[in-house]
Amino acid sequence: MSVNHLTAAGYVLDKLRVGIEPDEDEDDRWRVQLESPHIAGEARITTDNRQPVALTLYRLKLPLPSRPGAAAPAGFAGNWDLPPVNVDIRQLSYRDWPDLGAGTLTALVRPRPQGLRVDNLLLKHDALTLAGRLDWTSAGREETAFTGHLKAGDIAKLFSAFRYPPVVNSETAEAAISLAWPGGPSDLTLASLDGTLNVNLNKGRILKLNRTVSLSRLFGVLDTDNLKRRLQLDFSDITRKGMAFDRFLFDSRFMAGVMTDEFSMSSPSMTVSGGGTVRLADSRLDQRVQIEVPLASAVPLAAALVAGPVVGGALVAAESVFDESLRKMTAFNYRISGDWENPEIERVKRSLIPWRKPAPKPAGPPP
Repeated sequence: MSVNHLTAAGYVLDKLRVGIEPDEDEDDRWRVQLESPHIAGEARITTDNRQPVALTLYRLKLPLPSRPGAAAPAGFAGNWDLPPVNVDIRQLSYRDWPDLGAGTLTALVRPRPQGLRVDNLLLKHDALTLAGRLDWTSAGREETAFTGHLKAGDIAKLFSAFRYPPVVNSETAEAAISLAWPGGPSDLTLASLDGTLNVNLNKGRILKLNRTVSLSRLFGVLDTDNLKRRLQLDFSDITRKGMAFDRFLFDSRFMAGVMTDEFSMSSPSMTVSGGGTVRLADSRLDQRVQIEVPLASAVPLAAALVAGPVVGGALVAAESVFDESLRKMTAFNYRISGDWENPEIERVKRSLIPWRKPAPKPAGPPP
C-alpha cells in the first residue's frame, strides 16, 4: 500500500509505502513494513501484548518532518498500556548534525506503572559512544531521568559535529551523567536540569587562549616535572596552538536552575583549580579560580645547570623547607562573575575557593 502524504501525531511522512503480512517464522506474529525517505524498517508484532515487539529500522533520519504550526506530541497522560519493544536502529542520522555521521542505536523499551523505562540503551557513532538508561514517568508530574556514561576520543570533533566552535581537544573524553528534568525526553532545557555531570578529559589542549594567558606557556619550559620531555627536545606544549593539559576534571551538580561546579586542570605550564555557581536561567556566574605556576620547582634545576650540583642540591634542600611559601608566591587567585558572555575578572589576594582550607599548623611540643 502506498500513501503519498500521511500526517500522524504532528509528523508528516511523504511517499510512504506500508506492507502487512503474517510472519513466516511464528504463527502469532505479523510483520509491518514501512518505507519513506526518512524512515525504513519493520516491526514484528504479536497478538499477545505481553510479548515484545521487535522493531528494526534500517534507516532513520531525525527529526522527522512535522506539520508547520503543529504542537509537539503530548505525553502519554497516564495511559502507559503499551507492549514492550526491542529497538534496533541500524542507520541513525540527523538533519541538523550531518558531520556526526550515521550511527546505531539499540534499546529495550519496557512499560512500567505510570511510565516507560528504556533499558540497555546503546548509541554508537564514530565520535562517541553513549550507554545508559532512561525513565519517563508521570507519577504526580511528568518527568524524564537519564543515567549513563559517555565515551569519546577527541572532544573537539564532538564540538564541530554539533556545530559549536571547538575550544578544547583531547585524546580521550569520558562523562558520567545522572540528570532529570520535568516533561518528556524532548523537553530538556538547561534551566530545568537536576542531577550531576562529571567530565574527565585526558591529554589535550585548550585551543582558545588570549594573549594574557599565552605567557604562561613559557613557565612550562622551566618545570622540572617536564625535564624528561625537554631533554627529548619536546616543546610541543609551547609551540603548538593552545595550552596543553595532561588531565582536566569537571564535576557539576544541577539544582533548581543553578549549576554548582568544581574543576581542576593539570598541565605542563600550570595547575588550575576552582569552582562556583552558574545561574542557568539568566546566564550569570560566580566562580573562583586559582592558578599555580610551577616557578619554584624550576629554581633548583636552573641553579644546577648554571652553578653545578652542589649549589643546586643546597637549593633543593631549601625548597623542601620553604616549599609551601614558594608555592604561595606563585599562586594567583581570581574571581570571575557577571554575565558569562562578558564576565568581570578580578584579581584577589587570597584563595576564595571554599573547600580549600589552609593546612593545620603543626602541634607544638607536649607540655
